[in-house]
Amino acid sequence: MSSQEEGIIAVSTAVGRSGIGIVRLSGSEKLARFMLERMTDIRNPSPRYAHFSAIRDQAGEVIDRGVVIWFKAPHSYTGEDVVEFQTHGNPVIQNLLIRSALLIGAEAGLRLAEPGEFTRRAFENGRIDLAQAESVMDLINASSESAVRAAEKSLVGEFSEKCRDIEGKLIDLRTHVEAILDFPEEDIDFIKEGRIRERVDDLNQRVGTLLEQASQGNMLREGVVIALVGSPNVGKSSLLNSLSEREVAIVTDIPGTTRDIVENTIIINGLQVNLVDTAGLRETADVIEQAGIRKAMGELSRADLILHLEAPETLDSQAELDKIKHHVQPGTKVITVTNKIDLLRDVPGNTDSHVYISAKTGEGIEKLKTMIFDAVGFRNSVQGVFIARRRHIESLQKTKESLEKVREYLSQDQFFLDMVAEELRLAGVSMGQILGEFTSDQLLGKIFSTFCIGK
Repeated sequence: MSSQEEGIIAVSTAVGRSGIGIVRLSGSEKLARFMLERMTDIRNPSPRYAHFSAIRDQAGEVIDRGVVIWFKAPHSYTGEDVVEFQTHGNPVIQNLLIRSALLIGAEAGLRLAEPGEFTRRAFENGRIDLAQAESVMDLINASSESAVRAAEKSLVGEFSEKCRDIEGKLIDLRTHVEAILDFPEEDIDFIKEGRIRERVDDLNQRVGTLLEQASQGNMLREGVVIALVGSPNVGKSSLLNSLSEREVAIVTDIPGTTRDIVENTIIINGLQVNLVDTAGLRETADVIEQAGIRKAMGELSRADLILHLEAPETLDSQAELDKIKHHVQPGTKVITVTNKIDLLRDVPGNTDSHVYISAKTGEGIEKLKTMIFDAVGFRNSVQGVFIARRRHIESLQKTKESLEKVREYLSQDQFFLDMVAEELRLAGVSMGQILGEFTSDQLLGKIFSTFCIGK
């Protein structure tokens, strides 16, 4: 029996006690009718109707009473026949229901669902494409209102629709080019008049816009990691508390108070920011503090942005800054933040990579937030943002690279149309990979394994 022929069952609501708990079953119509007959008092079930019924175990004993809904294929989440048991939200009740269902449905091939299997079946049965399937988990895990709205756009297919439109235009253009290859005398004006270049330029612009939206959406999905580093007592913990708008880290005048990593996640204008406060950088004989400093330097490699803090009494910190830059990933930006300007009579002006603040009074904090957004490339004003993943961005980048090659070929006095056709084919394949048209089982397994079991 193949996995698609087997029925699956799992709890669909979160673990824990709640007002309602939902157990979902998906499989054939025969299995759905059999389970309804054996486990409920419903004798003539109507699809998409809420039936109130006792829910019974294999011995006929009542487990609970609740609402039972039968979604008949193909009008269900998975595209198969789906039965939902809505009971009181007690894990004991749900576990007893599932255990009884597995015993009753064993001969019919019912088994416990694997992580993400309901959504995978929805994808394999054509209910949703791969980008939409991924957005299900992104919507569940969204950490801000902006991320929720962006994930919802992906779930209803806005991202997929744009990808499908570009893919269709690529196929149409490639078909035209290949027709010219086969019948060169038929449509030579299509090339001479530059119409092929116009269409390639239009596609390149569309992909560029989509790539920008996807990049912003990926930042909404993953957030950014910002490391606060610098000498002891320059105000790293004070800045962490100021940005967090609550006391996260202990602040004292004693050097070396922060000996381990202190992390806090905040939302700034819709962007999830993971702040990492590190141990103060200095020479010390304290073994524990040395370990904290080593750990601090290790954190630099995973940060998307470094805030290098200094204070008026430690302005000569170029050697420290050079040491920090040696540990960061290539391309990672570093902003120097001079704290405690409330102690200065004259405050120098800010630059693109240097800002003056007072974590104590709040002066300069809003300017620092703006510089953070600029440094990580986040623009909350970008229209049409949807949640996207790194693999989507990589596919869009490959598509753009292929189109750039086509533009380069067309700019030459002599070029080979078969090379243009091949790059258009590769561009189309890259777009299709976003939607799951050219996707390996290994990648599908990796994607759906991150889902919860009941989804």
